[in-house]
Amino acid sequence: MNTQHAAATTPAAEFVRDTQALRLVLDTGGTLKAASSALCQLLERTADELFGHYIWNFTALDSLDATLTALNQAVLQPGASTVEQCWLTRSNEHVWLQWSYLPVSDDGTLLAQAQVIKHPSCVPQQHSVAA
Repeated sequence: MNTQHAAATTPAAEFVRDTQALRLVLDTGGTLKAASSALCQLLERTADELFGHYIWNFTALDSLDATLTALNQAVLQPGASTVEQCWLTRSNEHVWLQWSYLPVSDDGTLLAQAQVIKHPSCVPQQHSVAA
């Protein structure tokens, strides 16, 4: 899958290219700027489908508070911030990921890397995932 997007040509976007790690680049508002091919494959989506959408469009509703807290911590506190989130695949399967967020510039760019973790299933909830 394509991990590039025309608007995602910053050095931070290089973080997601040519890697099998689950990585993404986002801004402090939660907008996805780039995603690794491994993450796209796991979520059954292309990078273009993720680009420009909010991170919470792809997480379960019960992960929203943890997501917002981790983003705020990454911005306000030096060092990495971690969070466990339940993400939804295109086929609406629940995948638990432990993310580490790291701010990399004053312009609000965050780098994030995840690993799949074993976790009790997300409680299935009504959730609209961006198409």
